[in-house]
Amino acid sequence: MLHILRDKKTAKKVWIILAIIIIPAFTLWGFSSSGSGKEENKAAGRIFGKNISNLEFKKAFSAAQVAAILQFGSEFPKVEKYLDLESQAWERLILLEEAKRRKVRVSDQEVITTIQSMPFFQRKSGFDNKAYTEILRYVFRLQPRTFEEQMRQNLTLAKLYNQITGKIKLDDNQIRQEWLKNNKELSIYYIAGLFAEGAEQVKPNSQNISTNEESKKTVQNAITACANDLKENKPFNQTAKAHGLKAGQTKFFKSSDEIDGLGKASLFWEKANDLKEDQVSEVFSNSQGYYIIKLKAVEPVDEEKFAKDKEALGENMLSREKDRVFGEFVVETKKKSGK
Repeated sequence: MLHILRDKKTAKKVWIILAIIIIPAFTLWGFSSSGSGKEENKAAGRIFGKNISNLEFKKAFSAAQVAAILQFGSEFPKVEKYLDLESQAWERLILLEEAKRRKVRVSDQEVITTIQSMPFFQRKSGFDNKAYTEILRYVFRLQPRTFEEQMRQNLTLAKLYNQITGKIKLDDNQIRQEWLKNNKELSIYYIAGLFAEGAEQVKPNSQNISTNEESKKTVQNAITACANDLKENKPFNQTAKAHGLKAGQTKFFKSSDEIDGLGKASLFWEKANDLKEDQVSEVFSNSQGYYIIKLKAVEPVDEEKFAKDKEALGENMLSREKDRVFGEFVVETKKKSGK
């Protein structure tokens, strides 16, 4: 989208289309002169013990909407219904108040530099003031001063994000372990006590004990006895059969794969990854049953591929971790705000 807007002829067409689609929404939420001052001054809600007027909320909603348009461009009308801009507006007000409490500041020069670097305000010679004015007027229906204040707020929120997440780091081992989950292949021998199969051996009794609970108990008893026998180095498959349990082996699989007869591989991969070859695991379970596994083999890891993937994966992991931490911060800040 942005590279298209650098071309002056196509930019005009695109922004006209955007204006036709987007302006009706801004007409609804914009700052029309028809609204009474009394209505605008009424409280829309409260955060941190103080009233937020309808006008303040409208401004926050407008800013959230503009930010979404800048992010999604011509796709905005398609995704707007999924964005919950009203909640975003309240979140924006809460976080800006928190940033104010933390004395987060943004200079005029930072605002100017940010706006002048935006691709859709650029022409061949650089920042184009005429394009800037026209886009604000005809697409966003905003005065430059209002848009610039929104950009100041956006930069404030970005600084708050950096303040909360700036010290988060990942070491090489964390990156490697994540890469191994997606790339390391291994195979296992397994013993499975499935609840569905246990249920076939149980009938509800006169005291109304549920078939489901009884089958789980039956399977648990069988696999516990099996695990005790395996500690005495009894044969893996024969011991499983002696206790009426299913035994098998898998092909090589990754953490993200599916295993025939067992389902999602992630739990089995994690358990097997902690084992040495031919080492038997402790009993573990999922919603389908109880299991014991033994590591059969590990496919050699492609170290050259890891070296190539490491930087991009690390950046992605760091971004996700920062978003997770900031998300928790937002939840806690909302609670403190009383909203």
